[in-house]
Amino acid sequence: MKTKLSYLFILLYALVSGQEKSIINDLKFSNYFGHPKTITEIITYSPENIYKNISYYDKEGFLKKVEYYNAIGSGPSHERSINKIITYHSKDKAKRHFEAFNPGNKKIETTGYFEKVSDSLYKRVSNDSAHNISLSKLFYFDKNSRLIKTEE
Repeated sequence: MKTKLSYLFILLYALVSGQEKSIINDLKFSNYFGHPKTITEIITYSPENIYKNISYYDKEGFLKKVEYYNAIGSGPSHERSINKIITYHSKDKAKRHFEAFNPGNKKIETTGYFEKVSDSLYKRVSNDSAHNISLSKLFYFDKNSRLIKTEE
């Protein structure tokens, strides 16, 4: 009897851990490889219009936080102020919640979640309380976990 219970626990553990590993992490979702802790992206539209985003990842490759900076002024210093901070709550990797905070007015402006529907389909839902808008986006993947199509 104890042997059967041991096998049952091992089987349940294998099922749960195998399901967790089938979730596409944010690094792979964004087509990044390796194990970076942060990724900094700088977007230049013109010398006076430069934006910077810093993404922070956990050891499993899931987003913890993204900071968005906008350009202020001009010149070589490219001084920036933080425009928005998105934090991710990823205790449940299959359905991760997020919220976007505006440091200027100190309000949470957007909340939502990113959810695995199936191995080939993920869904992101965002609710913007400031503008009373809800957006839903579907992400379709092939068998190699490559993004093939999106729908809004």
